[in-house]
Amino acid sequence: MCIAIPGKIIEIGADKKVATIDFSGVKQVVRLDLLGELDDGHIGNYVLVHVGYAIQLMTQQEAEETLKVFHEYADAMEKELQGKST
Repeated sequence: MCIAIPGKIIEIGADKKVATIDFSGVKQVVRLDLLGELDDGHIGNYVLVHVGYAIQLMTQQEAEETLKVFHEYADAMEKELQGKST
């Protein structure tokens, strides 16, 4: 299974080929090659990131909905694992 994670653009490199993305406090530099050229007007927008590449622009609502599903899944898995260990 492959997973892409939403993150918020906080900085775009001078060459416009990379951006620093904030994933709930974890910052990572990702490539922008698959999105075409983004500029500083995109700072604050969200992107979907897979294996170091931004693959899609997202709205804040889309990003929040996706992250909510991830958190619900993680919580369910944690409960299931705790039930198996007792």
